[in-house]
Amino acid sequence: MIPRFLTGLLILGIVAVQPVALADVEVRTSVGESAVGNLKADVPLRVQSTPISLALSLEKSAGFLAHCNLGGVFQHQIIAYQEDGSTYSGTNLLIGPTVGLSLINFDASFLRIEGVYYPYNVMTLSSNTSAAVNNQVYSHSTLTTFQGPGAEEVKVVYMIEKTDGQYNKHERLRYGLQLTELQQPIKKAQIKVASSNPSLQPISSTDHDVNYSLSLTTIAFIMGFAF
Repeated sequence: MIPRFLTGLLILGIVAVQPVALADVEVRTSVGESAVGNLKADVPLRVQSTPISLALSLEKSAGFLAHCNLGGVFQHQIIAYQEDGSTYSGTNLLIGPTVGLSLINFDASFLRIEGVYYPYNVMTLSSNTSAAVNNQVYSHSTLTTFQGPGAEEVKVVYMIEKTDGQYNKHERLRYGLQLTELQQPIKKAQIKVASSNPSLQPISSTDHDVNYSLSLTTIAFIMGFAF
């Protein structure tokens, strides 16, 4: 089910967009760094994240409310945190639809608010530790996969358009900054453990029902092209 805030934004975009111009295609990518990251688990943890995203959307022009965007986003995050002296690192993959609406349209730039819903969200983290016991070194590794019902993200984007030189109103280079807030509930955790000592090796992976959540506030540089 699509969250209420995305439904409201979609309705607002449909109302604002009138058939006065042809639709354009916008391709954009962004690279950012988390300013604040928290994983609410059994013990609250501070998280570092570097998200990289690629988005493709259909854009419509409509007077002062200049742009309405409907499309899809693929986001790949590099995730890391520490727990009980061990470092966990891995990736967080998110895929889902996006809807956006520009709020202020300047001569060569605009401000947009955008909402994304990620029905596909899988976070995979690994940790490796080793210790010496009676002059024997043992290694221990853990692979944890987190999944949830659906993540939500809100973006505030400021983009500058370049339409002079080789570009025009139908071919626009765009670049700017975006501030994002991601809320990702986690309900399933699968844990696989490997050990250099066969007697300590679990028979199989274990599945757990959990009630965790990941929240990230990120600042990113964004670049795109509309045509």
